[in-house]
Amino acid sequence: MTRLALALAACLLALVYHFHAGRDSGWVRRVGLPAFWFGAALLTKASALAFGPLCLVIVECDRLMRGGTWVGLLNRDAPRLNKLPVPFRPFVHDFVHILAGGLLLTFLYCGSDWQPQPSFVAWARQLPEGLPASVMIWLAEHLCIFSNAGEALVRQIGHNFRGHGVYLLGHADPRSIWYYFPAALSMKLSLPLLVLPLLLAVLRPRCLVNWACLAAGSLLVYSLNCKVQIGVRFMLPLLALAAVGLAAAIVQTWRAYAPSWRRHGLTVVVAGGLAWTALAAVSVWPHGLCYTNEFWGGTTHGYWCLSDSNYDWGQGLKELARWRQKQCLDELDVWYFGADPAVTRPPIRQVPLHLPPVRGEQDVRERVRGKYLAVSTTMLYGNPGLTAEHRRAAAYLHRLRPIDRTTTFLIFDFSEQMSRR
Repeated sequence: MTRLALALAACLLALVYHFHAGRDSGWVRRVGLPAFWFGAALLTKASALAFGPLCLVIVECDRLMRGGTWVGLLNRDAPRLNKLPVPFRPFVHDFVHILAGGLLLTFLYCGSDWQPQPSFVAWARQLPEGLPASVMIWLAEHLCIFSNAGEALVRQIGHNFRGHGVYLLGHADPRSIWYYFPAALSMKLSLPLLVLPLLLAVLRPRCLVNWACLAAGSLLVYSLNCKVQIGVRFMLPLLALAAVGLAAAIVQTWRAYAPSWRRHGLTVVVAGGLAWTALAAVSVWPHGLCYTNEFWGGTTHGYWCLSDSNYDWGQGLKELARWRQKQCLDELDVWYFGADPAVTRPPIRQVPLHLPPVRGEQDVRERVRGKYLAVSTTMLYGNPGLTAEHRRAAAYLHRLRPIDRTTTFLIFDFSEQMSRR
């Protein structure tokens, strides 16, 4: 999933760049290349269906603003309101062709399974009896032209409308938290990258007004409407655009200062920020997925802030195995979040406390009596809405103090000695 998000970020950045660079060129650079990159982005992740058009609109608005079009529109001598869309007509023409070309590429690449669409068939069979219903049922059962891409896009759109269970800063919601992505980004980005826009806003705010920064800002605002909140990775396109825009802003600010203490100071600050970020990446290795910046308590306590693919995605079984060997334990019970098949192999015994029967703390103790229990941090500090059993087990374990931990597991002692106390 992270690889797909990285691919989307790369394709979306290529789309926005080629669209910006080719606005005054021929059809191939103006429409053809952006259409190709939009299709490539859409093939990586369905969120490109929203991210791509939004970025194109922002980039065009920036171009018109720099060309003085906005000034002309706001002038008192400008045409009437019904004439205002005229400057946008070339863009609208190209915009439609880019989206259509990208969608065509996506649909052709994915092809069709040449099977009836189940939802269409179910809808047709619910129609009142009569000739129209008979015709629609026949069409639904024989019109086998539905695209794999279309089915995937419809499912993804529906998923975003429904939302997904989410955990943030001790609060869990069965659907979504509107400020999730801005908050998550403030936790997962290094402090220099968070401080840099504020510094540039003080030194030279005009340098932040470039197409990359504006596109990144628009995605940040749009993220308030994104209800699939199972990882900050969904906003990697935003980070790619922000990195490009901030780099351009730094260069413009540096050039604006004649050789002086200000230029040297900016050089030192930027170099220090890069060194800080590199050191943070090295220090957290190989647990980069768990990184949480110092402002939010650091990586050690990051599971209090975020869960799931932002911290514990089931990647910690090898580290847990080393802990077991060091403690000379013959067997270890694990309440696990993830899909690593190693959790099913001895000496690890999987204990799914989120499944029946767990009616209370007594049932939890009975299931792990005489053992050490390793619990994934996402099971304790994640969305507990899977089952009522999950909520009961997590509530009980929250009242206990772990005797030890790995990066993504908390260890509890339920040995016979502890049980008798």
